[in-house]
Amino acid sequence: SGYRRDERPKAITFRDDHLRDLFAPSRGRFEADVNSVRTPIKRTKRQAEREIEKSGENGFGN
Repeated sequence: SGYRRDERPKAITFRDDHLRDLFAPSRGRFEADVNSVRTPIKRTKRQAEREIEKSGENGFGN
């Protein structure tokens, strides 16, 4: 909630979008982005790959 799509401030960062939409993924155009960057920055690529393999095709394990 907050801004309508056409009212959102131009300065908002992708990371803000990613975090907000990760917890309220109601807009389809974010789904691919949330899936592709859902692992925290601190995880290594190898850890992320292992976790994605474990959790299945959709990357969320459900």
